[in-house]
Amino acid sequence: MSQVEEIWVVDLGGCMLEHLETIRHRVFAAVLAMSCLAVSALTRAQAPTVVEIAASWHILALLSDGSVVALGENRSGQLGRPKVIRRFLPSQRVDLPRKAIQVATGEDVSYALLDDGTVWAWGRGQSGALGVELKDGSERHTPMPIGGLDGVRRVVADGEAAMAIMADGTVRAWGPLPPFLTDGRRVYPGVISPLPIRGLEDVADVAGGVNSGSAVGRRGRVLQWG
Repeated sequence: MSQVEEIWVVDLGGCMLEHLETIRHRVFAAVLAMSCLAVSALTRAQAPTVVEIAASWHILALLSDGSVVALGENRSGQLGRPKVIRRFLPSQRVDLPRKAIQVATGEDVSYALLDDGTVWAWGRGQSGALGVELKDGSERHTPMPIGGLDGVRRVVADGEAAMAIMADGTVRAWGPLPPFLTDGRRVYPGVISPLPIRGLEDVADVAGGVNSGSAVGRRGRVLQWG
């Protein structure tokens, strides 16, 4: 094992998690956080359990009561708190107006799909990742809804870009999109308003991202791009 430069000890719902800075792999961090949260929940009779987790350099955990817990790096406010540089912050619930049914994480940006079909975003938004043009600065730690996204079934995050699978089977994307998804136009620094993706219809699920990915249709048809 390489020399350990720093050890972070995080209070995760009553569970102490040792995180080695030299092993900052997103999957490793996600598994550790999910296991820790699950153990902590089992030790409390009335505590909600973890039903889903999403991780980048920060972590979102969706709990069985519809609340969302965030922890990890917070350099752009992606934890739903005022930004802090070079610190791994402990878990804390994100202030959302309704129950969440899915979470997703991009690069310093967070998404929560709520039970009314809306998508709320917070964190870094300089390339359109928040679905809104920020007037002051390039980040926002307060969750806000993304306009034009009603009736969303699932959110997929990819770096600073994201896609939403709609209830009608169409797909919309926003953020820094490649030209082949924007009819050959190069939009800088990114697409702000969610853009319907031509050719992606009757979609059941999406894997990958905006630059290279796959979609499976409700009838089993598979489409790829990139």
